[in-house]
Amino acid sequence: MRWKLLALALPLAACLVGAVVAIAGRGGDPAFQFRQSTFQRLSTPAVDALVGTAPDPRGNQRPKGVARCRPGTSGDLRNPWRCTIVYTGRFRTRYLVTVHPDGSYVGRRLDQPGEITGCCTALQSVG
Repeated sequence: MRWKLLALALPLAACLVGAVVAIAGRGGDPAFQFRQSTFQRLSTPAVDALVGTAPDPRGNQRPKGVARCRPGTSGDLRNPWRCTIVYTGRFRTRYLVTVHPDGSYVGRRLDQPGEITGCCTALQSVG
């Protein structure tokens, strides 16, 4: 009788332990979990520096520009950003920029067709 009970209890216990491990190890979106645990906030100087690395739309041989960006919202990433980049010769162009949780960005040119993309900026921990 004891052996029959042990033969039933042992596999049942193994199943319960396996279920607990599977549920505990179940992952979600790592970027979401990271944001929730560190309370990120994107700073204006960080976006200025990041977007300023965008190439001059007039050609690759020209130097990088100087960007000035304004946040669109008060959320953690403060998207979308409105950025103006001034290149040499006083050539300026405007972009609507979205920064992703991984620090990469994409920007749509507002004054003509075109887009910029790049990577990456560090998000500041404020928590």
